[in-house]
Amino acid sequence: MAQYYNRVQGENYYSLLQRFHRVLEPATYLEIGSRSGESVALSACSTIAIDPGFNIASNVIRTKPTCHFYQCTSDHFFSKYDPTAIFGQPIDMAFLDGMHLSEFLLRDFYNTERHSKKNSVVMIHDCLPGEELISLRSSTDPRRESAQRPDWWTGDVWKILPVLKKHRNDLKIIAIDADPTGLICITNLNPSSNVLRDDYNKILTEMNEDLDGGAFDKFWSDVSIVPTSNFQTKEDIWKHFWI
Repeated sequence: MAQYYNRVQGENYYSLLQRFHRVLEPATYLEIGSRSGESVALSACSTIAIDPGFNIASNVIRTKPTCHFYQCTSDHFFSKYDPTAIFGQPIDMAFLDGMHLSEFLLRDFYNTERHSKKNSVVMIHDCLPGEELISLRSSTDPRRESAQRPDWWTGDVWKILPVLKKHRNDLKIIAIDADPTGLICITNLNPSSNVLRDDYNKILTEMNEDLDGGAFDKFWSDVSIVPTSNFQTKEDIWKHFWI
């Protein structure tokens, strides 16, 4: 079984996420899948953190003017709350690291996008898994024991990339080789787009079709990856993103 770990050996994604915060200076930040709060701690602006089971043991609020914690699933959050109303303005930057299943991430993306601006930045974790065995849909699948990194589990969220490129080619998508499992940065959003929501069931069928068992390797043959070394300075980042 092919492995692709050598293509995801850039700077750690936490460091890159911290640099994006520092350079872009978002006024509002939404995060799905916060758990320990380690990545929430990187933001200095008004923040919404969503997780069904927080385990925070340190001061992650720091200098934030406001920080809202919602201990629930992201689906529940978006069905009950309006982040634009909570912030008093749209989301500037978001980090999606919630449930590691492609259909959950699809919903997280389109729900986040509709509360964003055209030039907002949505960052997604775990979409460049180094081998198929760590991207199995179940975290308890016994086949994971044969993986090079059996302690890693990304789920099948990598499928979101081909979906967005096919159904939303208006988006600007950059796949970055951030260690250990990549960081996807998306901008040129369209908050009024209903394509992903309207075609949800059709897209789910597409994501679960793999008749010849070669979808994962095809994904890696098609994906274009940019090194983290291309995002070291504010000038590097400003070439692609602004808020």
